[in-house]
Amino acid sequence: MARSSDEMRKIDKFIGSKLYYLRQKKKLSRRKISDIIGVTQQQFGKYESGINHISVGRLFLIADAFGKSPEFFYKGLHSKGRLLPLLANIRIVLK
Repeated sequence: MARSSDEMRKIDKFIGSKLYYLRQKKKLSRRKISDIIGVTQQQFGKYESGINHISVGRLFLIADAFGKSPEFFYKGLHSKGRLLPLLANIRIVLK
């Protein structure tokens, strides 16, 4: 059970790093994106940091707000059926 919980936390952090990347790339404040998807700034910050899990319905709203498909947030998560080793404290670097 602990392994499953640890993997879920890594997935949440992976998705959160993509949220952070998109928000920075589009130069949106947390306030703006939070208003668009109907959550508080604090809640969105928890999504970005991977502290809170994002429901599937909320992920669809977020994807739509960024002009992406929900699949975008999972791309790169698996390789050959195994969870990729994720670096929880690394943010995607903007280029």
